[in-house]
Amino acid sequence: MAKLGDVERKIETGDLLLWRPGPADFFGAAISGASQGQYAHVGMAVWLQQPFAAWQLFSLDMLAGQGGVMQPLTGMVRRWRGLCSVFGANSGDRWPKWNGRAAARYFIDHFVGGEYGVAMAQRAAWRELPILRWFLRPNRDDAAGLDGPPMCAAAVAASCRLGGGVDVVRNLADDSVWPGDFAESPFCELKYKELV
Repeated sequence: MAKLGDVERKIETGDLLLWRPGPADFFGAAISGASQGQYAHVGMAVWLQQPFAAWQLFSLDMLAGQGGVMQPLTGMVRRWRGLCSVFGANSGDRWPKWNGRAAARYFIDHFVGGEYGVAMAQRAAWRELPILRWFLRPNRDDAAGLDGPPMCAAAVAASCRLGGGVDVVRNLADDSVWPGDFAESPFCELKYKELV
């Protein structure tokens, strides 16, 4: 476990925040179960300076029922202690085109204040059901762009690709990416497993 107050300054704009479902989070458990991973949600870290205030660490998120939001990470970690893992973007600085600030700016400009992609999440879940997964293949072509409002993973994937300059999950289109796919990407490296 890592105390947010001790490690906060080591979290960079563009780092990814992956969340495990809580004990009574049935929606989150369904997402992590459908994607066969441990993570139910992904957001992006961003440092912003508030008017007449100091710099503060925020999380950029697409949340069911709320849509695109920007909220202080301290409050989220306090509410869901130990469920957030921080993954550093651009592991080993192997992607010279990566721009974490531009990725975060893309998210803010295109997704904050927008709708959550319930339909996109449902389509992605259908593709993961037993038997159906043999016939319903995930989209692998990013050229078409997002078809409607995105779910959390699609918004982060699109922000990384179109804003940050790196396709983090190269074998899947943005609308077919699950939160756990970021944890498996060589682009991401685990910094802190459980924030408290």
